[in-house]
Amino acid sequence: MSKSAQSFLVRRTCTRKSNKADEQGSHPLESYRDKPAYVLLGDPGAGKTASFKREAEEADGVYIRARDFVVFKLDTTMHGKPLFIDGLDEMPAADGDRRHPLDRIRERLIGIGKPPFRLSCREADWLGESGREALELISKDIIALHLDPLSDGDITEILRHK
Repeated sequence: MSKSAQSFLVRRTCTRKSNKADEQGSHPLESYRDKPAYVLLGDPGAGKTASFKREAEEADGVYIRARDFVVFKLDTTMHGKPLFIDGLDEMPAADGDRRHPLDRIRERLIGIGKPPFRLSCREADWLGESGREALELISKDIIALHLDPLSDGDITEILRHK
């Protein structure tokens, strides 16, 4: 398989659930780049990681796995860039640490000055309203985005590049 076929990704859309009519519906993920924070939700294998990696690259952000984010020190060149923290649901509970993995991420975000961030999580593992409220200590406007399934057109485009 050619390198271009391996690296081809369709532009993904997501749905924001909101009470405001102008915020409802499906929009490209990149349309949320100007937001200070969001949580990207989706089923396992839906494409959250690939979408995050692409967005981090295109938005001059930093892609990092959630388990690495809470352990490793960030390079100084990463400061001020939006953080794409992937896989909240994949974080193991720390030995002797009774806090939820989200609390460990919140603590770290506060410790590094509350930068813009994006967090991904499996839809079934997300804490819902309580998770959103917990993140509001870092950013006042937390948006929950649901990664849309691939459309027939997306699938055709992917197959065209294989």
